[in-house]
Amino acid sequence: MAEKDDNDSEGVKPLKGFGGAGVLEVVEEERSGAYRAVYIVKFTGIVYVLHAFQKKSKTVIKTPVEKIDKIRNRLKAAEKHYAQWVDERARARQRSVGLRRRWKRAAGTSSPIWDFFNPI
Repeated sequence: MAEKDDNDSEGVKPLKGFGGAGVLEVVEEERSGAYRAVYIVKFTGIVYVLHAFQKKSKTVIKTPVEKIDKIRNRLKAAEKHYAQWVDERARARQRSVGLRRRWKRAAGTSSPIWDFFNPI
């Protein structure tokens, strides 16, 4: 469902109160009760499951405030984690480019590559 970005799918809808944050709620009704899973899809390459729970009340439609607070706190943590992940990937790419440059310079010299990476 998340891959399609199809919010019209049965049982999937944006969670109210989060604006355009990309927070979606999966609703599943069973004989044993109603279940909810809340996840975020706005990040490239990662889907964070923010909360999953069984709905206790059959009469109250609104998600309880304490669950919304938990989701909001986990969303903040996911945003922070994603920013760190993106930063780490960018630094890894920079290290990789630096190694490739050194490799090319070493390949252009008469000394073996091994000596370049393991100087005596």
